[in-house]
Amino acid sequence: MNSGGHLGWLRERDEEQAEVKPVELFFDLVYVLAVTQLTHHLLDHLSLRGAGQTLLLLLAVWGPGSTPAGSPTISTRTRGPCG
Repeated sequence: MNSGGHLGWLRERDEEQAEVKPVELFFDLVYVLAVTQLTHHLLDHLSLRGAGQTLLLLLAVWGPGSTPAGSPTISTRTRGPCG
């Protein structure tokens, strides 16, 4: 652990408030709409095949946001004392 008490995966807290940029809010909205569309797709196709299609589409939507390139708070992580 580093001196902040966490593994460095989160943004460092400053004394001033964190500023959220409009582009971050836009991509959050896109994610919410994509997941909403996937739930509607699953409800319209209640079968094993529909569940498989929904899972595949969910991985396509979720995958890019979970990589360090899609998440700047993770990519700026510093190594701890063990690494």
